[in-house]
Amino acid sequence: MTDMIIKNVKPLDPIPKGESPFLHDQYNMGQQVGKDLWLMHGNHPVDECSYLILVNTKTGSRECLVLDESCIDNPLPLAAEIMNGDS
Repeated sequence: MTDMIIKNVKPLDPIPKGESPFLHDQYNMGQQVGKDLWLMHGNHPVDECSYLILVNTKTGSRECLVLDESCIDNPLPLAAEIMNGDS
C-alpha cells in the first residue's frame, strides 16, 4: 500500500445499539475515538492495515473504509467475513 486514500466505503451489518463492538467483532482491534465512535482495525503486527471500520455505538451502524482494494479479493480468512458484512 503506497498511500492512505480511501478507495471504497462498504456498509457492514449493524450491531445492536449501545453494545460494545468487541461483542460482535472478535478479530479486529479497536480504539474509542469519541463518545459513541470506535475505530476498528486488523493491524496485527504481521498484517497490513488495508481497511478501517468505523462503528457508531449509539446507532449501531458500521462502515468499512477500504484503503487497499486488494483486501476485498484476497482478505485474511477472518477478515473476509468482516469485509463481506458476515461478522
